[in-house]
Amino acid sequence: MNFRGLSCTGKTSLLTSIVAQSILPSTWEFQVGEDTFSIDLGGSGASVIFLDLDLQFTVNRLYSVALYRVTNAIENSPHEIKTKLLGRDESIQKLILESLGRCHLFKIASIEDFSNTLYGLPRWFEKHSEENVQFVMIDSLSSLLWSKEDQTGINHHMYGSQTEKVHIQITKIIRQMQAKWNFVLCTTSRKIAASTADELPPCWTKFWDFCLDLNRYDNDQTKQLADYHCQLVRSSRSHVPLETSHAQFGLRYTIKDNDIVTFDDIE
Repeated sequence: MNFRGLSCTGKTSLLTSIVAQSILPSTWEFQVGEDTFSIDLGGSGASVIFLDLDLQFTVNRLYSVALYRVTNAIENSPHEIKTKLLGRDESIQKLILESLGRCHLFKIASIEDFSNTLYGLPRWFEKHSEENVQFVMIDSLSSLLWSKEDQTGINHHMYGSQTEKVHIQITKIIRQMQAKWNFVLCTTSRKIAASTADELPPCWTKFWDFCLDLNRYDNDQTKQLADYHCQLVRSSRSHVPLETSHAQFGLRYTIKDNDIVTFDDIE
């Protein structure tokens, strides 16, 4: 799945939210004396590989999201369980840190670093065969097309034939790993103003027929809660029709305490 949007539409925040959901366990069991209690956290207890090309992802934000979700789960648990957790902050801290250990972050500054990292990932998978990797995330693919010195526009010379070959080779490696280790590829990319076209080289769209288009409905940076909308759209290079049921999918959301929250939850 690809999340596509202009700057400041919450692309990295959405990925962070998905990471938190993946790395937290389904339930948290803790003991008080000889009694065992459990809280439903709704996570997957899986691992995530995060390839950060935008250098915007932070572990502190992920920690905040995980803490927010665990705290909410505790608040929504029966009174008996909440009282058992009074004064057990160390247990909560241990739970979150153990979960964070399932997020494997790679900071990447160039397409060369990206290629080298991908070539090394099969060895990483072999070495960590006991881990259930649910997602490989790339944030953002558009960084491979931009000049790091001048981010006012696309660096057009990176669309040359040599660069196209590099992207084809990169996507080939990812598809081979995906076939062997069965993870979900989750990416972000930049939207070009009001255009519906994909700026990515065609080889990337082999991974998806649809993407999630992100938009911000307000431009007031002083508002406490910004108003965003997520809509399922068909890739401009896809020949698969968008069914009516899928076309109706949309989500209005905001970012609160570093986590994605729907307006229904707020209201």
